[in-house]
Amino acid sequence: MKPESESLECLKSFLDALIVKNEESVNANTQLTWLYRFPNMSIMEIMPTIKNYEIISESKVQNGDYNYVVNINSDLVTTVKVIREVAPYKPDPSGENGQWGVNPSSIINNLKGRV
Repeated sequence: MKPESESLECLKSFLDALIVKNEESVNANTQLTWLYRFPNMSIMEIMPTIKNYEIISESKVQNGDYNYVVNINSDLVTTVKVIREVAPYKPDPSGENGQWGVNPSSIINNLKGRV
């Protein structure tokens, strides 16, 4: 599977898991650094409710990560970063090793107080 396909599948799995409130799947598709930095924080508890989403576009950024423009709940367009890491704080610019994960910060910061 191509890196962009893998990163897109990671993002879809993350967002689908938020909709059905499957915390295990949310964590499995979250960026390793984010999980390492906030080990006692439940994404499900701090993430506003997501009812639907539409992925509008994708772009590969310089370091091999992907940015996706996503319309969330039909009223918020935000950029969500998906990063491939071999370990926390160790990105894989080649996109060939490690694990893809969504950095949930942009969603959390942009949706707070809106839903």
